[in-house]
Amino acid sequence: MVQAVEDFFPHSGILDDEGIITDAKSPTSEPYQLHPMRRLSIGVDSIVGEGNGDRPGGYVLVIDGTALGYALSDDQNKQLLLRLGTRCEGVICCRVSPLQKALVVKLVKDGLHVMTLAIGDGANDVSMIQAADVGVGIAGEEGLQAVNSSDYAIAQFRFLKRLLLVHGHWSYARNGTMIVNFFYKNIVCVAVLWWFQIYCGWSSAYAFEYTYLLFWNSFWTLAPVLGIGLFDRIVDADILMAFPELYRYGRERTWFTMKQFFIYILDGVIQSVSLYFIITYTYFTTTARSDGYGIQLYEYTTTMVFSAVLAVSFFNGLNTNVWTGWVFFAVFLGIVLLLLFTLVYNSISPGWFVTDVYGNNHFLFKSPYFWLCQPLCVAIALLPRYLYRAWELGYAPGDLELLRYIRKTQPDLDMATALRRDRREGAPRSSSSSRWRPPSRTSRPASISSVPTGTPNATPAVNYSEDNLSLDLRRTPEPRRVSRTDMCTGVRSIHRGFDFATEEGGVAMRRMQSNLSERRQSSR
Repeated sequence: MVQAVEDFFPHSGILDDEGIITDAKSPTSEPYQLHPMRRLSIGVDSIVGEGNGDRPGGYVLVIDGTALGYALSDDQNKQLLLRLGTRCEGVICCRVSPLQKALVVKLVKDGLHVMTLAIGDGANDVSMIQAADVGVGIAGEEGLQAVNSSDYAIAQFRFLKRLLLVHGHWSYARNGTMIVNFFYKNIVCVAVLWWFQIYCGWSSAYAFEYTYLLFWNSFWTLAPVLGIGLFDRIVDADILMAFPELYRYGRERTWFTMKQFFIYILDGVIQSVSLYFIITYTYFTTTARSDGYGIQLYEYTTTMVFSAVLAVSFFNGLNTNVWTGWVFFAVFLGIVLLLLFTLVYNSISPGWFVTDVYGNNHFLFKSPYFWLCQPLCVAIALLPRYLYRAWELGYAPGDLELLRYIRKTQPDLDMATALRRDRREGAPRSSSSSRWRPPSRTSRPASISSVPTGTPNATPAVNYSEDNLSLDLRRTPEPRRVSRTDMCTGVRSIHRGFDFATEEGGVAMRRMQSNLSERRQSSR
């Protein structure tokens, strides 16, 4: 591993870090029995072609079970393996034991302090699945041991893409948005009670009749946040499948951060100011009744309850991306329950039991102030979030906002087909003095190996003209000097993109005919 770092990442500074040893042997490691390894001398040039390695990309670390045993022998080697692996585009551990699989997962989880996902389909993967934060088991011919030990179970490998890109993305966005909305709706209620303490001498008296406060989380405001957690979709499933890049929103914790938390808390405080003070000073007149008598406390605080429930429900609806029938039901359920409860509860005669709001309906629903405060307070409370959403969509839209707008304006558009067409039409064009190469996400570092310069290259250059697209096989781009180092023999050769290797006495492998392929052949 030290030689690999020196050869491929000489300027990375990995070997200079504290705790990294550069000796070939570790003083604390136990001796391992070396297994003789031999490689076949059969080349694969006739299969993959000479120019197979002339493509952009980064390095990939391939390590087998024997080498991994040395790498996991002590803390210094573990740290070196971790730093080397994070510098590569990918790490492939082949022919490893179940314990080594779990140790690799634990190394990444503890060393990088990240969430880990393990996917397996057999009994050998059980320890790895249990060591990861999230385990996915695949039911197959090797039994159900992996499924029984996993957090999520799928039937085939091809379902994994939808599980991660669609259901995983939806689940994180729903849960994150639901949690911050839970905090928000409780802040609105508590902040209104706190503002009331200024006017009651900090006596800890409740502004609302206690029954309304008791049912705040149980009935009035529970359904809208549950609607977000159950039925919301940031974008449709076909968009998430067509654009895997959107998965970064989940990795970057877009919907559940401390910033989001404090923004929703601030929203709740601002809305409580408008809800309490507008209603309080509206009712602070000579009289709000037609008979000239003064108002009771619970007459105008019940108006606050209605305004607060309306504002919270509509605010949660404003944070919902997809308004389905269930979302409509969830948003308006608490409002309807509050109205029915008020009509019944305020009409209970003292002969049944004594309440402080008996007869409140006679004055509450006949008061113009009640009907004036509902739209006024709700509109002012929702105005900051509405203006922010309008500004975001009009002047600073992100990828999700643009895709939602496209789906709204073109609901029948097939995103996957449109994306393939746009990529073909938007491919870069080269002039006679320039050559085109596919764009690379990460350019490969320049290799310091001595690769023969006369390597033939059969990769054709692409010529674009205004009328047609053609491949020019006469002009070939300058060959890329890409090398591969065999960690077993130390031999350095031209990298072909992949290699075929086997050990002497290995188990012969053959393809097995599955039921699915039989059905496909029979259908043809």
